[in-house]
Parts: sequence; structure tokens; C-alpha cells
Amino acid sequence: MGRVPYARSGELPAAAGYPGRVPVTPFRIVAVLVLALLMAGGVALGRSPRQTFEDRRVVSASGRVYAVLRTEDAKIRLTLHRRREGAAPLAGAIRSWGTEASLRPDIAADPRDAELCSTLLGRTLTHVRVSDEPVGALLLDTDGALEGGAALCFVGSGGRIAWTHRLSDIFKPEELQDPRYMHWDWFRGLWLDGAAFLATKGNVLVRVALADGRLERVGPDVLRERLGVGTQEERELVLELVSEWNVGGMRASAEALAADEGQPLGVRVRAAQVARAQGGTAPYRDLFARAVSPKAEQAVRYAGLLRIVPMLGEDAFDVIVESVSSTYPGDRSLHLAVQALTTLKGPLVPRLDALRRTPVDADTHTLRLLALTSLNAIGTPEARELLWDTLQHGDPVAAMTSFHLLVEAKPEDLRARLVAALKAGSPIRDAIGRHLGVHPH
Repeated sequence: MGRVPYARSGELPAAAGYPGRVPVTPFRIVAVLVLALLMAGGVALGRSPRQTFEDRRVVSASGRVYAVLRTEDAKIRLTLHRRREGAAPLAGAIRSWGTEASLRPDIAADPRDAELCSTLLGRTLTHVRVSDEPVGALLLDTDGALEGGAALCFVGSGGRIAWTHRLSDIFKPEELQDPRYMHWDWFRGLWLDGAAFLATKGNVLVRVALADGRLERVGPDVLRERLGVGTQEERELVLELVSEWNVGGMRASAEALAADEGQPLGVRVRAAQVARAQGGTAPYRDLFARAVSPKAEQAVRYAGLLRIVPMLGEDAFDVIVESVSSTYPGDRSLHLAVQALTTLKGPLVPRLDALRRTPVDADTHTLRLLALTSLNAIGTPEARELLWDTLQHGDPVAAMTSFHLLVEAKPEDLRARLVAALKAGSPIRDAIGRHLGVHPH
């Protein structure tokens, strides 16, 4: 049994995500603001964050075949298994490092099931799909592919590599030089439907024959057959591609998905977007209010906030404010809420002015943070003046927030206004004095 050629491509994490939550006190709010909001709330530059591979069990669509992947001596051991006749399918599971060890699920194979093969992979692996026919595991290495390693390969039931593809096989020569394609998030998604379908940035959709690895670019008509089919992740991906590619004739199907209470919120939100883009008029306020609620899953909140303004228009303001009222200040959803608010049309500054004046208590820090960062993002003289007013007359936390925002924005009159605030007795005179290099008293 040979090794999958991922070992040549360097380390690669499992699916990229966001840092876990940490306890918050009022004393940390300014630091969180600087780190999480002023720095744009996420990974900004060219490489994906690397994480340790998380052991997992991956199950085929029928549940009859599954793979168990475990780290072993800095590599990954893959075993393929066939479920015994009459036994219920096992569930897929990941032993996430972010979960307490005692709560991590068991991913072991059932000892009564047939082991088809066992092979040792290289250290880099991000996505795994298990196929019923032909039996095998499709392996994807997103980051290592950018470093010249294999992007995609198929390990058959005997543990041998049936084929491999690098990015130079998937993309055209001119695309390999184009940052729209060649970026750490070049991969959009993957599903199996008799063959593998690989979606990438730049609206590229490739069909890969599992038996021999033959590649064929396909058009958006493939998406029509996949709407509402597959795992939640796959359904969401197809809806996003339908929206981005403007695949017509999907309104009725999308409206049905959006109205289906049995569908996950992430699917319904994306279906509503497709339905509205294709002429639908159904109201979706309740749907989006649920999607952006602090009780919703993080990924659903992000999806809802990215879409809420074009869906709800002016009604989005109150829904957004309510959605972040109890949000952890470093949560990316707060950054997305700022982005959403600042795209609203109409007289937004007066509404944000009222929001920044929310009475001060432990539960209103996030609302005032939302107002101040939104005013800074708007950046008009009227909006900027409200930041100066807060620096001069607000409570210490709000004043410090405004101070950091103004220093980051660097208006032409920054030093003169800070000197004036220092002389007038701002509640954060010490911080202003340190910035100016003068004694505040």
C-alpha cells in the first residue's frame, strides 16, 4: 500500500473556523474592539489558518461504507469499512479539539464490520468524502495544493491511489495566475453524485469521474438537479452558486425550500435570497429574525446578516439591533452587523445617534459598540462628530471606544481635537495624554 502524495505538500488544517469564545468583562471590551472590529473581524490576508487535523468518521450517502481517519505519528491513518448486512448506518462524527475530551464522540469502526483497507496518508488533509460506487475515499488538500502538492485524489477499496490531480489539472493556465482563483479559499465545496463535483472560486464547476479521475467542466444546469438534495452543507452551497450564477427558473423551488420548516435555517435563508432575486415577494422578516438571533448557530447568523438588508430593507435595522443586543463583543456577527447597517439607505445617522445614547449598564455595551463602529464606518462629518461627542461626554468605555476608532481613522484634525478634549476634561484624559505624549494634568 502506497502513501497518498499529500506528504509533499506541507501541513494543512481541517476546515478553517473562528477562535473559540473567551470570558468577557467590561475591561476587555476596548481590547476586543481593537482586535476583532478594527482589524476587520477575520482572516484578511493570503493564507488559511493552519490547525491540527481532527480525527473523524465519514460515512457514504447510503451509510453502507465509511472511513475512519485518525492521526498517527504526525500522519493520518485511513481505514475503509463496509457495514454488515442488516445493521443500521453509523453516523459521521468529528472529535473536535474545541470540545472537552470526555464529550468527544466515538469514531471507532464497528468490529463486526468488514475492514476493506488501511493506508497511511500524509499530514495534510482538509476534506473527505466516501463513495459507495466505486467504493473509496475522495481526499482534498486545499492549502497544500497551493504549495504544489496534490489537490485531489481517490483511494480505492484496496487502499491504492486510483488517481491524483493538482491545481494545474483543474484550472486553465491563465487562471493559475489569477488571484480570483488562486487564493487560500479557492475551494468552495464538493459533493458526490455518481461522480465528484468540485466547485471553486471564479464560478468553476468540475465533474470528476471517480473511477478514472477524468475531468470535465460543467455548466449551471447541473445545479438544477441538486437543489434541496444532499447534506445541509451541500444544499447551502448549491443555493449560493445558483444565486451567484443567476441560474434562472428556480423561483418556485426556492420558495418551497424557504417555506419548509423542516429545512435547516441556513438552507431556508439562502433559498429566500434566490426566491427574492427571481421575483418572489413573500415576506421573510420572521425567518431572518430567527436566523440572526443570538440563539441561532454561528454560521446561520453570519449567513443571515450577510443577506438581511437586501431581503428586509429598512426593516432590517431593528432586527439587526435586536440580534446583537446580547452578542459577545468579539463575535464576527457584530462586525457583519456593522457592515449590514451601513448599507441601509435613508437617514441612518440619527438612528445610530439614538442607539449610542442607550443607557449605560452591563447589558448595553454591545449596542453602543454597534452604534459607534457603524458611525465610524459611515465616516461622514456628521457621523464623525458624534464620535467626538462621545469621546468628550460619554461614559469611559464608550469614550475609549470612540478614541480608538478616531485614532484608527486618522482625521486631519485628530491631534487638535484630542488636545481640545484633553483640556475640556474627557473621561479618558490619561489615554489621550499618553497618545499625545503629554501629562494629562
